[in-house]
Amino acid sequence: MSDPPLEPEPPRGPDSPGIPPRLTAQLIVIFYGAMIALAVLLAWIFSIPSLFHLPPGPRLLPDGPLAWGAGIALGLLAHGLGELARRRFEWARSFYTRMAELLGPVSTPWVIVAAASSGFAEELLFRGALLPVAGLWLQAFFFGLVHVGPDRSMRFWPFYAAVMGVLFGVLYQQSGSLLAPVLAHFTVNYFGLSALVSSSPKS
Repeated sequence: MSDPPLEPEPPRGPDSPGIPPRLTAQLIVIFYGAMIALAVLLAWIFSIPSLFHLPPGPRLLPDGPLAWGAGIALGLLAHGLGELARRRFEWARSFYTRMAELLGPVSTPWVIVAAASSGFAEELLFRGALLPVAGLWLQAFFFGLVHVGPDRSMRFWPFYAAVMGVLFGVLYQQSGSLLAPVLAHFTVNYFGLSALVSSSPKS
């Protein structure tokens, strides 16, 4: 007796109905909501006057359009370098492939939610709460540490994140406002995740 024919596997493209990303938008909001709560707790423990502004002082980029533009420009530069690395180096291509596999199919609305949530919550915790207490270099170290991936294909991610943590921290110090690094962080994540929208993760 022959086996019944197998049902064809549904398409696994990013816009396929009924195939949500492995990390849903609801889980993202819950996770980063907990990160925001941790930032508020640290601010209370260490008596940080504000999670959004540093004490007044001389700045190279006072809070305003120039600082916001510098944040967006930093994000675009970081993304451009990442795209260049992906075109030229196998380790970068392996990272993008592995990230697509881990996340599953993603859509543009998902990318916006993920980029906005991570950009705001991570900046609030690492730059807003940790930088005034731990300093520029230590907060960047912790930022890199939480980006350790599950396997060797993502081994460069913590180092990249640590460097970006330093740059986000300098932007915060020189603007005095969290908005500039939030814009930089959102820009990096938005365009980086958008590159996965057209990727079809392997089963």
